[in-house]
Amino acid sequence: MKSPMDILASVTGTSTRDWQSLDGPDSRVGVDYWFCHRKTGPEAYLNLDQNHLTISVDGERVYSGNAVL
Repeated sequence: MKSPMDILASVTGTSTRDWQSLDGPDSRVGVDYWFCHRKTGPEAYLNLDQNHLTISVDGERVYSGNAVL
């Protein structure tokens, strides 16, 4: 399985070097990941729960599905 940052970069057409990890709130469902784009500033939220991955960038869902891409 790819890392959450690898999947984020893949679905947004960016590089993993473009994102930095942030501390964010915990949804208490699955595992949460928070990132910020280093150059342009959008924040990305990833939630992995039972092999289902949801990715939102600045509040807009950009991916929802299987965690293995």
